[in-house]
Amino acid sequence: MCYFIIVTDWKSLKSSSRCNLMELSEFGFSPFSGEKYFLPNSPLFLENNLIGYEKNFGDIVEAILMQRPFNVIVGLRPDIKMHLGYRFLADMVNYFSEEGGEIYLVNPKNEKLLQENPIGIEEVKDTVFYNNLRKKDTIKIVEDMVTKKSEEILLDMASIYSADQLIKRFGILGSDSVNKIWSLLIATSSYFIPNLNKEADLPTLVIGNPSHATLVVLANDYAHKRERKRISAIFPKMVPGIDGSAKMSISRPSSNIWMDEPFEKQLQEMALYDVNNPEDCPLYSVMKFFIPKKELSALENLCVSDRNCENCKIKFLNYLV
Repeated sequence: MCYFIIVTDWKSLKSSSRCNLMELSEFGFSPFSGEKYFLPNSPLFLENNLIGYEKNFGDIVEAILMQRPFNVIVGLRPDIKMHLGYRFLADMVNYFSEEGGEIYLVNPKNEKLLQENPIGIEEVKDTVFYNNLRKKDTIKIVEDMVTKKSEEILLDMASIYSADQLIKRFGILGSDSVNKIWSLLIATSSYFIPNLNKEADLPTLVIGNPSHATLVVLANDYAHKRERKRISAIFPKMVPGIDGSAKMSISRPSSNIWMDEPFEKQLQEMALYDVNNPEDCPLYSVMKFFIPKKELSALENLCVSDRNCENCKIKFLNYLV
């Protein structure tokens, strides 16, 4: 069995994290290479090299190949309108869960430092992300980020790290630095929730983005001090916008294909792209996140030969529905 924890996106931590792609190597993250690892059933994120950076991912690969249990933590904000980036995330979660996983959705319902308007169990189940998870019979939703059992870890972390240490190490700034520190500790302690009821720690994978690097670094430091299993992490590449922007973004509606609106209608309304190379086509760039490499190659040839955008739209629709 593997255990998934889906937590909210830590808005309060973004301003305190100094990690970006140029600095990730400083914290032990490496550029991901799909050729470096083998996983059963050829997951698309591996085949198409859709991961940007990783840390200790080999621990998870070993667990899968040896059919040993492991945990996976995924950052998620279930209260927002979701674009295809969340479909890509759901596809990744489905792959790991189908390798034998139970899924735990952890929701910080009572932690005001992290979320002013908490989302309950029914709201989580009503999201298009949840509806795209295939093994719903294995899903459990935990409402509170800080449980009675995880509070011990939180307080232990607070006893180890002083405010001055955290401020200096992670560049935490602002008049609300105390709140940011507690948010940092609460979020980091959540990484250990899956192992609380187990006789031995299991490997744990975080699927996130560079803003979560601070949590991974602190969690690994704590794990080392307390002789617990180290944390692994992968930061997937961003699904690019259909308008040619670097990523799909809620703040840029023209960049998105929405998960809760009919895909066929959205694709029909998309503009045609007058390009000479599929690599310059925004739609093709999005399709890389959902279509196997072999079929992408066939589409490349078709694009060059007749330049009919409708062919790509039809093929893409078949993969989305």
